Amino acid sequence: MLNKEMNRSENGVYGVALVVNPDFAEKLSFLAARIEVWICSSPENRASAECIWAKDSELNSRYGVTTFKYSENNSPEQVVLNILPIIDIHYNEYSHEPTWQFLEVYGASVTSDIEVALKGYGDGIFEVTVDGFIFKRELPVPNED
Repeated sequence: MLNKEMNRSENGVYGVALVVNPDFAEKLSFLAARIEVWICSSPENRASAECIWAKDSELNSRYGVTTFKYSENNSPEQVVLNILPIIDIHYNEYSHEPTWQFLEVYGASVTSDIEVALKGYGDGIFEVTVDGFIFKRELPVPNED
């Protein structure tokens, strides 16, 4: 079951989806229709991403699907921990306007290491979902001096 309530930019709040489930291919187009997606490049996921890139250029240019290499030997937790800094580099306040404020994760559970890593990007709350979790971070209020 996919989280249907949050969109890529809802009320000025921007988010990204991270998929570490290697068997997510059938759900990818639905997710990519509402949010930017980073998905592990299993053969099935890669094929689904290539279909989106080839058939739906409007969808791909509006939201985008990015595949990334991962080791099948790594746990879902380790895949999340390995890719988080790269996602942050692409969507942080120095490289993306607006900066990311929520991260939807599919295929991994919240662990203490993931919690510590994500809170390193700012305080926030975790919401457990059927497929993983959502981290909603609090952004500092800009100083108007």
